[in-house]
Amino acid sequence: MTEQPTRWTKSTIYPDMWADPDEDPRDNNAEPLPKIYGDGDGDFDGLIADQGEVDAALTRLAREQAETDAALAGHTDLGERLGKDQIAVRELYVHRIEEYARNCGHAGLLRECIDGRVGQ
Repeated sequence: MTEQPTRWTKSTIYPDMWADPDEDPRDNNAEPLPKIYGDGDGDFDGLIADQGEVDAALTRLAREQAETDAALAGHTDLGERLGKDQIAVRELYVHRIEEYARNCGHAGLLRECIDGRVGQ
């Protein structure tokens, strides 16, 4: 009898993670891009109700979308695989849609906290 389960996976060792921390691709990119949105703690400590902040955020969003559009424009074959992880262009588009939808949901929750109106 061994101590290793018959169906061994990395989740056996790291039950709350999908990958070994040493192999996490988020921490192993050769040259990560500079962070645009601060330290990423997600606490919204600096959140203020100021139209200038909203306008700046929308400007950053438009810039990010334009850069993504430009990067993907040259890849018309949705099955083409890009980067070191060989991710299909189709998957990049789907991920972009998912992230945009998720962020719209977050914005809706923040708005509910501000004005008290709930979904319809």
